[in-house]
Amino acid sequence: MLFDHVMKHYHTTKAQLAATSTVVKFPDFENGIVKLLAGKPRSLTRGERLAVAKLLQSDGATALDEPEPPATKKRSFAEAALADESAAPEQVDLRWVPPTSNDVERLFSRAGIIYSRLRRSLNPMTLETVLFLQYNRKLWDASAVAQAVENNRKKRRL
Repeated sequence: MLFDHVMKHYHTTKAQLAATSTVVKFPDFENGIVKLLAGKPRSLTRGERLAVAKLLQSDGATALDEPEPPATKKRSFAEAALADESAAPEQVDLRWVPPTSNDVERLFSRAGIIYSRLRRSLNPMTLETVLFLQYNRKLWDASAVAQAVENNRKKRRL
């Protein structure tokens, strides 16, 4: 929704932020996630349904099943629309899915800072380790590093 608001007010950003931009590697998956989070699983296209199939759970039916045909009882247009939305299958809580582009942009920004001219000769494994540690900085502190160094020393003695 934030990207939509930005695109509405700054038209030049449409090429970079649109759901169909080249930055989006799996548009069916991302659009499917957005529709599921918005509570509109019935509006999934076939490609989106296939992309998010493992995230959909339904009672006794597969996630790829087509919606059931309407009941024989005549319903008004509004009743049919509301019934379609309320009959949506149970699904996995998707709030844990991060906005990929935002996280990736942050990671690349940090990588650019770490991978400066002076560090171009770093072993790729070392660079990956440094990036991993920096990205997960909130999960460790100086005491954890001291303990890891001490454990490493003990292993070398044996």
